[in-house]
Parts: sequence; C-alpha cells; structure tokens
Amino acid sequence: ATSTMVPFDAALTKALLYDVADPSSPRFLASLGQSGGLVTTRLAGDLLYVVTNYTLGDAKSLSPGDPKTFVPVLTEGDRTQATKVGDIGMLPEPSGATYTVVSSIDVSTRKRVDTQSVLGGTGTVFMATDNLYLAAQDWEPSAKELARAGAKDLKYASVTQLARVAIASGELSLAAQGVVPGAVLNQFALDEYQGNLRVVTSLEGENKKGWVQRAGLFVLDAKLKPVGSISSLVTGESVRSVRFAGPVGYVVTFRQVDPLFAVDLSDAAKPRVLSALKIPGFSTYLHPWSDTQLLGLGRDVTAKGEDRGLKLSMFDIADPVNVTETTVAKVNGDDAEALSDHR
Repeated sequence: ATSTMVPFDAALTKALLYDVADPSSPRFLASLGQSGGLVTTRLAGDLLYVVTNYTLGDAKSLSPGDPKTFVPVLTEGDRTQATKVGDIGMLPEPSGATYTVVSSIDVSTRKRVDTQSVLGGTGTVFMATDNLYLAAQDWEPSAKELARAGAKDLKYASVTQLARVAIASGELSLAAQGVVPGAVLNQFALDEYQGNLRVVTSLEGENKKGWVQRAGLFVLDAKLKPVGSISSLVTGESVRSVRFAGPVGYVVTFRQVDPLFAVDLSDAAKPRVLSALKIPGFSTYLHPWSDTQLLGLGRDVTAKGEDRGLKLSMFDIADPVNVTETTVAKVNGDDAEALSDHR
C-alpha cells in the first residue's frame, strides 16, 4: 500500500463514492470535487455535506475573463465548471481571499444536490437539522465591525463573523449573516435552540482601563441579530469548553480555579447564570452522559497552577442551580487525543 501527503492548502477536495456490497471487491461509482482543502463533513441520512476552504493564489494567475481562476470550481468525474454567481455570497468584511465552499451530495443517487460558497473563509462549522452555521475569525476588524459586534469600547479585539446556510433537503442558500465579539473555541461553542443560535466566545482587547479578558454568551435570532446576552460571564479567564443541553448551557473557563457555569437560556432575551462551580483544573470537553449527569474530560491543575495530568469528572446536573462534581478519576499520562478531538 502507498500513502500520499495531502497539502494543507489543497486546491481540490474530492468525494469518491464506492459500492462495498462485496467488501473484497469495492467498486468505484463516482467522483465529486470542489475547490479547497477539507474543513469537515457531515452525513444526514443519504445527504453528505462537504465543507472546504479555498484560498486564491497568486493574483497574477487571475484572469477577469475566466471565472475558474477566481471563483471555486466543481468537478464531476473529468468535468470541471466554475461556481455560478448565484451560488456565491460574502461576509460583510471578508478578512482575505478565502472562500468556504459547502456542497451537498446525495450518496444514493451519487449526484451533487447543491452548492453554496461564502467569501470570507471559516474556521468553525456547526450543523443543526435545518441550518449549517459558519464561523470566521477576524483578528483585525474595522471600527465599524467592532461596533456591530457590540465591542466598540475595545481596541485590538477580534470578532467572529457568522453565516447561516439554510438546508432544505440538500438545497443550500445563504440565509443570514451576523457578528459577535471575540473568538469561538470550537463547534460546541455554537448551538441552535428554538430558532435561535447561542454562541460562547473568549474576548480580549484594550479599553481605557487597560487590557481586558472576558468570556461572553450571546443569543442571536434566525437573522443572526442579537436577542440577548451575558457580555461578561467572567473576567480574566478564557473559555476551555462549552456544551448546550436544551435550555441550559454549560461553560468551563480557566485561569487557575476552574468555574463550571450553568446558564439558563429558557428566556432567549434574558440569559442568566444559575450556578458557578469552582474546582481545581478544567475540562476541555463536556459530554451529556444522561439527563442528570455531565462528563468532563480535562486536566488536573492545582490552585497554584501545577498540572498533575489528565482528569475525568462526572458532574451532577439534576439541579442546574446546584451543580456538583460527584466523581473524579485521575488518568496516568500527560496527553490524550480526546482532549482536542471529541471523537
């Protein structure tokens, strides 16, 4: 067997479909490609969603008369075509010449259903039943963009630009755009509930009093307009893990002592902190274990900052007003893939 190194900035990603009814003799069926390197995939029934990031190369290679040189392309077998104008949108302030390309593929018919590209790129993808959300980090937003995000009092702060791509049986459309202050940690920092998007971010910047650091929670409606927020969940700490469970959100932040916040989001316009459990160490991943238990995977850190290795925590969340850590298991070793990859 041979292996091939795929470059980080791959120019083309292909979904290759095979019939494996006879495992000993896989049969090639179809090849469907799109510009860019793979960001993530999702499978919902027979529909495969492929998300890539495509960054334009040398400006000298762009030709105004040839769209294939400056917009994403789609391939089917040996055929290549430029993305249609109507299938391309853009973020309000694209931070660079990078497109995020989303395609839906029906694996039963082996055909591409639809595609949607967004100029601006994305680092984080969250998918709900009817929507796919793209989050793009802008580290140098304009004063106008900072004001739109609700952070006009800060300098040198970043924002997260958001795009909602609506999904209807594989049909894709850019339905809304918005922005929140700060940076999202990963896909679990976003969640959809009753038509609203909840987002948790870490924000750093400078105001008249000096350098500030805080974690915040924001609720946006279907148009990605602000509905409610806790702009400063905690100061001087950064977000280490997030998990939403229906009307309650759980957020772990860390500096030295680890607070696990339980936030009531039943009223989207008025989110409120129910409890803040302080324990040594922090969790980098939270997983709902049952209706009354939450599993945390992270690090065992003393109040003095000494890292003593890996730790599993089971939290009792039967009463979000009084969350407790019921069981702790120390794990030998300094690292584990699960700290950064929930799978």
